[in-house]
Amino acid sequence: MKKTIITIIAVGVLALCAGTAYLINNNVNDLDETPQNDSLVYFKKNTNLPDNIDVFAKDGEKTSDVTPAMWQVTAPNGKSMYMLGTMHVQKEESYPLPKYIEQAYRGCDKLASEINNVDVDPFYESCTPDPALKKDDSLKKHLTDEQYSDLKNYFSENGMDISDYDKYAPWYVFQQLNALGESSGEFSATIGIDRVLKISANCDDKENLSIETHEAKDTMYSSMPEDVIGLLIKKHCTTTKEQSAAALEEQYEAWKTGDTERLCELTYDYSGLTDEEKPIMEKYYQQFVIDRNKIMAEKAKEYLEQDYQVFFIAGVSHFVGDDGIPELLKKDGYTVERVN
Repeated sequence: MKKTIITIIAVGVLALCAGTAYLINNNVNDLDETPQNDSLVYFKKNTNLPDNIDVFAKDGEKTSDVTPAMWQVTAPNGKSMYMLGTMHVQKEESYPLPKYIEQAYRGCDKLASEINNVDVDPFYESCTPDPALKKDDSLKKHLTDEQYSDLKNYFSENGMDISDYDKYAPWYVFQQLNALGESSGEFSATIGIDRVLKISANCDDKENLSIETHEAKDTMYSSMPEDVIGLLIKKHCTTTKEQSAAALEEQYEAWKTGDTERLCELTYDYSGLTDEEKPIMEKYYQQFVIDRNKIMAEKAKEYLEQDYQVFFIAGVSHFVGDDGIPELLKKDGYTVERVN
């Protein structure tokens, strides 16, 4: 009996190895095993650009009128790099992108963005933190009565049932809420500048670099204090669709004109919060924006030491204010200039 079991296990292991070898051999031209990618391997690079836009202007075609903020950073060694602040959702009217963005893209060897998430990664899901709560635990135990009630009402209004999420940690539920709001009205994540530039890089055989890692970003969510996650859930659920749309439009208007002062005000927004809630939101900004800015600034320094040219893109919120990437680099002796 034991020999039979051992034989079955051995056959299973051999079959698994053979299947893995088959997948790798049949996708060898699509592998991306760069050290910046924290998962095992990416398969089938995405080269499918959205049909409804032209990323860059064709001969004789006008570009859009948007003028988002872009910076040129020069290191003490004389090496320079362009950095662009983006929005992860976008309107069609933003395309074709202006010439100064196209020139920065055309002149780079590699594109660095927050996360290279446009390619299929079959192993990634197994590497994420487990969002499931223990058997005797429930979502309700991790939220205040008010927060749980707001979440329940929100789910009900959107045709969902809170019981489907009752066995998941609050940070995971918040991620799902964020995913629900990725597209709104004229805005779509499908044509977000980060996304289309990453796919363009695949089309043009430029390497995609990840400034952060999947693991670090998921750990950031899963390690957030529960009072922070609870407040974020409440804020999301009590903001009407009209208010969300107006806030997104206001951010877009500031982004497309390069108004970094207004973008800073919108990034660090304490409006509508009680005196007790403001310090909680401050913890969120520290962990989700400021701490990440420091990591990104260090990564930018690394790129400026390399012999290849990098185009550095990230959400515009990481570039504004005294704690933004440009100011952090200035403090460390780098020359940072706005591109006109």
